[in-house]
Amino acid sequence: MEATFREKAIDRIAKFGRKHKHLRFLCYPAAVIVVAGYQFILLFKDNTKRLISTACVLCAFSASASFSYPAFSMASGFTSGDANADVMGATRGELSLNDLLASMEESDTEYAATLNAKSVSVEEVVDEKALSSEGESEYTDAQDGDISSVSLADFAGVDVKSDLADAEMTADGNAVFLPDDWRLILVNKQHPIPEGYDFPLGDINRRMHCDERIIGNLLEMMQGALDDGISLEIRSPYRNLNRQEYLFEAHIQDYMEKGLSYMDAYSVTSKAVTLPGSSEHQIGLAIDITSSGYSALDEGFANTKAGQWLAENSYRYGFILRYPKGKEHITGIGFEPWHFRYVGTDAATVMKEEDLTLEEFWDRHVYH
Repeated sequence: MEATFREKAIDRIAKFGRKHKHLRFLCYPAAVIVVAGYQFILLFKDNTKRLISTACVLCAFSASASFSYPAFSMASGFTSGDANADVMGATRGELSLNDLLASMEESDTEYAATLNAKSVSVEEVVDEKALSSEGESEYTDAQDGDISSVSLADFAGVDVKSDLADAEMTADGNAVFLPDDWRLILVNKQHPIPEGYDFPLGDINRRMHCDERIIGNLLEMMQGALDDGISLEIRSPYRNLNRQEYLFEAHIQDYMEKGLSYMDAYSVTSKAVTLPGSSEHQIGLAIDITSSGYSALDEGFANTKAGQWLAENSYRYGFILRYPKGKEHITGIGFEPWHFRYVGTDAATVMKEEDLTLEEFWDRHVYH
């Protein structure tokens, strides 16, 4: 019977050891290496197809995972649990992304932490103004040409009726809020815009639009502010899906250029800019508002007379401050004192009196 390769190799190494006694100590490890190497080669030779198939599956999985977005919970509840539990991110340096997001909620201006070995601080990468829509204004204006705001004077001569119809009333005079009321449509990360949702798009001017049913209320609110000596300006109303995608991706690229990984940049961006397909701007009911004396979309607007007037009086015209301070764990978006959403005067009054976000209002008052 012919000797195997293993037997031939061991025999030759043994002969070498007998001939060169001073190198005998190398024979045993040499035999192990030769035999093991031979077995390794046989493994590939006998399982070529299987190994190639496995490699293809791993490559396909890695490629698809590289382009996957973090998953968000589709739970229907809003007021319980941790809203940040579904934010995915990798650990960088000594601080995880969850720690970063938690610190952002605890403080509006101080994010003292280290993100990577280059000692890039959170203030440098995720500063307060970067997280606000100041960057959003930049991208929006870049697309809207030279028209960046609209004041009440731009509506001179426009005859638009207010949205008079509001919530249904019971026999005893109590309001009934129904889930199919267009004013109350809930759009957020957990509830994207329904497929096929349609609404009448009205013109604010040649380049700015919104749901035409709220233009009358918007004008009345701007006139009410003007009567109190405050000149409001519209900055960013309706945006289509392409614009929202552009805005979202532009923020991600900015954060990546400042040192964040794609996953970290995505997670931080989702705290400042609504996910495409889940933005109230896309349904024409959300409007970013500033004033003639303060045009920046940042938290400083809350301290202006215009910001304070809107926070106190917008509900009278059917608008609510959509992302209030202290409710970030419910809305999933940071404090935005310039972002107002139309919900109708009855619902806005309830939310104002009970200090509710739209998510909390749905939990408590919308009939299911």
